[in-house]
Amino acid sequence: MRSRTILLAASLLCVAALAPAQQPRKVQITDVKVGQGQPVKNGDLLLVEYTGTFKNGKQFDSNAKPDGTPFALRLGAGNVIRGWDEGLVGMRVGGVRKLMIPWEKAYGSTGTDRIPPKTDLYFTVKLLDAVRAGEERVYDKRDLKVGTGAVAKDGKPGSKVTIHYVGKLVNGRVFDDSQQRNVPAVFTIGSTTSASSSTGACSTTPTSATCRRCLRSARARCCAPSRRRSSACAWAASDGSAFPPSSRSARTAAARSCHRTAWSSTRWNS
Repeated sequence: MRSRTILLAASLLCVAALAPAQQPRKVQITDVKVGQGQPVKNGDLLLVEYTGTFKNGKQFDSNAKPDGTPFALRLGAGNVIRGWDEGLVGMRVGGVRKLMIPWEKAYGSTGTDRIPPKTDLYFTVKLLDAVRAGEERVYDKRDLKVGTGAVAKDGKPGSKVTIHYVGKLVNGRVFDDSQQRNVPAVFTIGSTTSASSSTGACSTTPTSATCRRCLRSARARCCAPSRRRSSACAWAASDGSAFPPSSRSARTAAARSCHRTAWSSTRWNS
């Protein structure tokens, strides 16, 4: 009897050893709408709108709202969960895709403060725009209306121009409008000097060390000397309960606030 038990146990061990290891589940992809143009691939920069939910339909994250900011990612770079890097390949601009991402390719067995451990996630993703790898410095331009008079030219020196502009994110949200502020931008084409307002050139000296740190993170500059600009800069730097903000989201909000303030103060740096 004992020998039979030993033989049975040995047989079970052999079967277990021969059984293939369980493969990770795949990301399930459903194209709700196929976009246009070439499919995106690893290395491309994507700008997306998304909504994430649990299996029961409860939403845990979304930027798909009127005041939302498009989310940018470099596909395949590993700066998002693995399920996104796998599930977004092949999308086309304007397309909408649903993803079911198994927990192994989401936040794993540990989860996050908002995502419980071993939780499958469901996303609806819209590809707003894509910048192909190697085309980061390629700019598109189109004349909506051809004016009259002298033609603005590049060169040394280039033409000095006064313009009004409207800046929009790829989701259509307006983030700056010089006409609304009635402050046109004045600059020389081809010059490395930043644009200034029609009220006069700005100094490159930020008004305070605190504002300087904030604006540096936003890739902008605050102008001085000007009482209006100084107060605007101070307002931006003190945005929120503390500065620098303790959370990443608060720091991002403060940086955006400074960025907008610098633009509304009529000077920006590229």
